[in-house]
Amino acid sequence: MTRIFIPTTQYPVEIISLTEEHSDIQSVICITNTFNALPVSAAYHAFIRRPTGIIERITGIPSFRADVSGPIDQGDSWQLAMLIAHRLHHKNGFSQNDNYDLPFIWASGQVDINQTVLPIHHIREKLLASKPLFEEINSRGGQLHIALHPDNMADATDIIPNYAICHPLAQEADINQLLSSMLLQHHQNESQNQIDHMESAEQSADTPKRRQANSIFSLTNILSPFCNKGWKRLIAGYGLVTILLFTLQQMIPWHPIHAAMEMEKSGEHVKLIRMLKSYRQDDNIIARLSFLYFEEAYLQQKSDQLIAQIDMQLVWAVANDNASSCENDQMRWHRYTITDANLPSLPQQRCHLYLEIQNRGDNRLALAVAINVNDSGQIIPLLQPAQTQLAPTEHIRHPIHLAEQKPFMILVSSSDHMTTSWYRWFKRWANRPAALTAKKSLKDTGIGVHMAAQDKT
Repeated sequence: MTRIFIPTTQYPVEIISLTEEHSDIQSVICITNTFNALPVSAAYHAFIRRPTGIIERITGIPSFRADVSGPIDQGDSWQLAMLIAHRLHHKNGFSQNDNYDLPFIWASGQVDINQTVLPIHHIREKLLASKPLFEEINSRGGQLHIALHPDNMADATDIIPNYAICHPLAQEADINQLLSSMLLQHHQNESQNQIDHMESAEQSADTPKRRQANSIFSLTNILSPFCNKGWKRLIAGYGLVTILLFTLQQMIPWHPIHAAMEMEKSGEHVKLIRMLKSYRQDDNIIARLSFLYFEEAYLQQKSDQLIAQIDMQLVWAVANDNASSCENDQMRWHRYTITDANLPSLPQQRCHLYLEIQNRGDNRLALAVAINVNDSGQIIPLLQPAQTQLAPTEHIRHPIHLAEQKPFMILVSSSDHMTTSWYRWFKRWANRPAALTAKKSLKDTGIGVHMAAQDKT
C-alpha cells in the first residue's frame, strides 16, 4: 500500500480515498466527508471521463469521487499524483492510513493523454511548504519518494532532502517503473508477513512438550487481557457502538432513497418532489436527515454540475473610433464570460448584443433561457422563456434588444432529461425571479439553475 500527496504552495494535500461511482455521476474532488465539490472538480471530471480523460481508458471506470485532506484551488499540477493514485487503486496498491511503514509518494506534474509528464511552476515553493511533512516522515522511519519531471527535479536539487528517493518522470515508461516498484514492495511486505507467520508456527511445533507448553502459554496470554476490567469495559463499549450503528442502519430508508434516485434518472420530477416533501415532514428524524443528505449530496450537487457544463457569454460589438456605421469591418467585438450572479455594465453606443451558450459537457443537454428587464422593480420579459437542446460542443446565440439602458437579468436552466416536465417550473421562475418556490423545485430535483443580473444602480 502507498500514501500519496499532492503538493501546493501552501501545504501538502493527501489523497484520502478514491470511490468508484455510477457512470451517470460526474467525477468530483471533495474535502473528506464534506458535500461540496472543489473548484478543480470540472477539470478532474475531464481528466477521468472519455474522450478527454485517461483514467477511464486505463481502468474502465468512468466516474470517481476523490476525497482529499485539504483544498486544491487551481492549476493542473495535481494530475500526476492523481494518475499514480488511480493506477495504484486499480491494482489494489493504494491506501490511506496513519501507518508510517508505508511508502509516501509526493508527486507534482501535468499529464497529457499519452501519460507524458510536463514540468510545472512553483516547484521550489511547494517543496518548502512540504518541509514539515518530510521531516515528520523521516523522524518516524518512513520512506519518502519524490516524483517530478526531470527539469523540475534539476531546478530543485539543492532543497530536495537527501533521504528522499527521487523519481524523474517524463513518459509513461517512467511512471510504469515507479508503480512496479511500489507494487513489488507491497507484495514483498505481504510475503514477508506470511514467512514470519510460518516460521513462528514451525518453531512452536518443535516437540510435543513444547507444543503443549506453548499452547498453555498462548491460551493464558489470550485470556488474561479479558480478565482485566478495562478490557471488559472496552468490549462492552464496542458492543454498544455496534448495536447503535446497526440500529441506525436499519432506520435509514434505503429503499425510498433508491426509488427517489430512479425517479430522478427517469425524469419523474413531480413524483420526486412529492416524495421529498413527504420525507421533509417525516416524524422519524433519521429518515428526515437521510433525505436531507440525499438532496444536498446528490440532487443539488448534480444541479451545480449541470450549470458548470455550459459556457455562458455576453457578446457585444461597438463601432471603431470615428466610425459612422456598424458595418462588420468597422466594429470591435467584446466577450464577457458569465460565472457568477453579476453582469457587467455595457457601453451605451453598441452595434450588437448577444447571449451565447455552449454545451461543454459530454452529453446532450436540454436548455431553458429567459431574459428580463428590471424597470423600477417591475419585471418585463425581453426574451420569453424558450427551451432547446444542445449536443456536446454545440452552441446557441440569442440577440438581446434593449430599447433603453435599463438593468436586465438572464435566467438559465439545464438538464440531462429531454422532457418538458420541469419546464413549467422554469417559466414560473422566469415570471417571478425573486420567488424561491419554483427555483427551489428545479434545484431540488437536480435541474441546473443560474441567474445573473446587472446592478440596479
